[in-house]
Amino acid sequence: GVGSCPFRGGFSPKNLSVLDEFPSVYTFTAQSAFKYDYEFGDVRRAIKRAKEAARRKSDYVDEEHLQVAEKLKDGYRRRIAKIAEIVNRISSRIPRRRMRKLHVGLFGYSRGEEIKLPRAITFCASLYSIGLPSEIIGIAEMSDKDYEAVCEVFKNFDGMMESAMSLFNPESLKIVDLSMDFERAKELFGYEPDERHLEKTNEIIKQIDGDIKNLVVEAGILRGFLG
Repeated sequence: GVGSCPFRGGFSPKNLSVLDEFPSVYTFTAQSAFKYDYEFGDVRRAIKRAKEAARRKSDYVDEEHLQVAEKLKDGYRRRIAKIAEIVNRISSRIPRRRMRKLHVGLFGYSRGEEIKLPRAITFCASLYSIGLPSEIIGIAEMSDKDYEAVCEVFKNFDGMMESAMSLFNPESLKIVDLSMDFERAKELFGYEPDERHLEKTNEIIKQIDGDIKNLVVEAGILRGFLG
């Protein structure tokens, strides 16, 4: 199962590159955003193309690439500790298609800390609703060599990240200090904001402690997924 959000796989009627990223996978689950947040004709054409896509053996991922993933994972986990409070604060205002339990102890630390976070859809929705794409978390740890290594095995890495960056709102940095990640992401992928989404997330940020559920849904409609 892959969602339309880049962080959750990026499988949407407008982006079927995931079929090439995972060439040996035969079954892709079309989740809610794929089925209901796009034009009917676009959905039908995308499903037809997915069914007809040729399958083959996956590309080889060697130890060097896995080491890059481990390095970036560590930076990601450190930042999660800093943003958990704001994620949980916003998550209570995210509309739910179905109730989801919190992840408890998803990220463990040597001093015995446990961090509670909502599940993936609500996690992403909480961050995207303030214009903070979850894809950029920890990206400052990525060296030029790391970037080249990732691009070798993640063919549409640039495209996915450019899509995510278009939904970034610099005002979110006043709430969560991930400025180094934003600057590195901008250096690697550029920054051309979606002005309508920028405006909507500005409204959410201004009313962050109020009733923002309708605004959250409106922002989700603009980007084509909730989280």
